[in-house]
Amino acid sequence: MSTRETNTLNKPSKIRTSGWVKAARIVGILITLPGLSGLGFGIYFFVRTNRFLKTAVKTEARVLDNERRSSDSDSVYVPVFSFVDKAGKEHHARSSWGFYPPKYQVGDSISVLYDPQDPAKADIDSFTNLWLASVIAFVLSAPPVVFGPLFIFVVPIIIIRILAYLEKKKKSVHAGEQISK
Repeated sequence: MSTRETNTLNKPSKIRTSGWVKAARIVGILITLPGLSGLGFGIYFFVRTNRFLKTAVKTEARVLDNERRSSDSDSVYVPVFSFVDKAGKEHHARSSWGFYPPKYQVGDSISVLYDPQDPAKADIDSFTNLWLASVIAFVLSAPPVVFGPLFIFVVPIIIIRILAYLEKKKKSVHAGEQISK
């Protein structure tokens, strides 16, 4: 068998592979794009929290109420709290997260952070309130960002190799039939 014949046996026909490879790459793109947007949201939340923490002032607050927020099937309780800023002015704010069951009781003393330039921007000083949005966005975007590129770059190589193997096997079966005749 010549070198040219051997090379053609190792590569499946371009016509046969192009559809499968194109489909794998399209699937990869469709998987990756939502992951990248989730990654963008995670970065946005992370940067926003970091900027807030650079200027935020920590103080004590009192829980005034747990506002019930309902959807069709679930309810959460959003803590409403009051705090006094450095200038001695009292402010009321709501937590950025709701909890079920309520995490804080009316009258509880809690630690809060607020923006001294805009005290309306205040939140409870906790991992949940500060970082959970970033963590959720990063965790949900990780699988598509990892597996999408696999479909774009690795799966087409696997498809080409499998089709080349099958085509080679098919040709060797046909060659065997011709010899036996």
